[in-house]
Amino acid sequence: MHLQSPAFAAQQLIPPLYTCDGSDHSPPLHWHDIPPETISLALICDDPDAPGKTWVHWVIYNLRSEERRVGKECRYRWEPDH
Repeated sequence: MHLQSPAFAAQQLIPPLYTCDGSDHSPPLHWHDIPPETISLALICDDPDAPGKTWVHWVIYNLRSEERRVGKECRYRWEPDH
């Protein structure tokens, strides 16, 4: 599987638009070459360079295997466990 963003190159800094210094939107992400037997996907966006410890920005799980992108327009939402 290959994951990339049109907003920045691999191993480069994330542009300020996608940080707390800008609009704090999630960057657009695209992926391809998913194994054919895949049923669903999970994406984790964490920051291993955050002060003190790794910071988890967000987690998306149970993405349908047909999905190929997420971004600012992402319609998935957080639903807390009760």
